[in-house]
Amino acid sequence: MRYIQNSEDGKLYPYSEYVEKFGEPKQRTKPRSNIINRFFDPYESPTTGRTITNHAARNEDMKESNCVEYDPSMVAESERNVKNENAKLELQVDREVEKTIRNMSSDQQGSLEQELRAGADLSVDRQ
Repeated sequence: MRYIQNSEDGKLYPYSEYVEKFGEPKQRTKPRSNIINRFFDPYESPTTGRTITNHAARNEDMKESNCVEYDPSMVAESERNVKNENAKLELQVDREVEKTIRNMSSDQQGSLEQELRAGADLSVDRQ
């Protein structure tokens, strides 16, 4: 059964009874959208230095700065990228060391070999 609320007395009436007492109901107006006001703490944008006071300003600032919303899966992707870049760098270092040794004179190569046999340690320090 369908019911309609009378706007004057606030009571619910079965549709047929409502039509008998009050006539056909008025056309419904479209309900207004709910406005969601999310609390927002103002902050200074790390990329532009502007004070961000609302979500619209934040979205605009992120767009201008070519930034994206943080996603926890980004951590795994970033770690994977760092690992791949480190592997590439290690390969480049190895190739450069081998190239440098090949370009040494035989005396220099002999001296290096003696130092390594005597316990000299080679390490790559990134700065």
